[in-house]
Amino acid sequence: MFNNPWLESITNVIDLSAHKERFVLRMLEHIYRDETEIDETSAQELLALAHCFQLDGLKKDVEFFLAKRVCFENALNTFKMAVTYESDNLASDVASYIHS
Repeated sequence: MFNNPWLESITNVIDLSAHKERFVLRMLEHIYRDETEIDETSAQELLALAHCFQLDGLKKDVEFFLAKRVCFENALNTFKMAVTYESDNLASDVASYIHS
């Protein structure tokens, strides 16, 4: 289906310009120090980065952070985020909250 190699493998460059610098730095903290600060303002962007770059540890950390904060006001948006970024554990946690 795909006959051409990925641009990143040709140029050895990954374009991160679509992401805000502060979130990329947090992602790099996770990669190099296995820790990162997750808060309400960073969770969605970090989940997107974790999904994009297949960072399972970061993804689990963000899922855990978000699952602990599910409430009536954010359940639908959190569920949509979980589906968008293929976070089955988070989607399951939100569904459990909704059904309780």
